[in-house]
Amino acid sequence: MIIKLNQKIESVSLPRRTKHGNFVFDVFMENGDVAVWFNNIPHSSINAGDCITYQLIDKGYFDPILKIHKPKQTLNK
Repeated sequence: MIIKLNQKIESVSLPRRTKHGNFVFDVFMENGDVAVWFNNIPHSSINAGDCITYQLIDKGYFDPILKIHKPKQTLNK
């Protein structure tokens, strides 16, 4: 699976509740990728205009799942 670096989010949909009680958001990237992102609260920590590093995971039954890679923390000495 390809990791895409520093891609800009075009828009994020309003949340929908899943049958398991979580929330799902449709995420549209400026490069044309479309994915779903799951969260256990109805608020998104990602917003339109944010740049993220991500992977698309294809499960085969709906849009690919968005896996966000958080930047590594570095210690300043």
